[in-house]
Amino acid sequence: MDAAGHAYNLMSPAEVELVHSSTLRILREVGMEVQNQRLRKVMADLGLQVDFQSQRVRFPSPWVERFISEAEKQDWEKARPRVGG
Repeated sequence: MDAAGHAYNLMSPAEVELVHSSTLRILREVGMEVQNQRLRKVMADLGLQVDFQSQRVRFPSPWVERFISEAEKQDWEKARPRVGG
C-alpha cells in the first residue's frame, strides 16, 4: 500500500501466506456461486467441479495456482492510486 508517498507493508509475509492459503481453502471447499449457465458449462468442460443445481463452482488449489502463475502481473510498486466519480 502507498500512502502519503510512502510504501507500507500492512501484512507480514506469514499473514500474506495465511490469507493465500485460506483463500485457496475457501475456493476448494466452498467455491463460488456462478449464476451464468453458459459460464458454468465452460467451467465444467474445463474440469472444474460444478453443481448446476446450486449454481456453485469449486476450484481445486492447483487450478487456482496455475491461473495465478499465468495471469498478467501488476507492478504494484509503480501503481498510482486513482480516484474517480
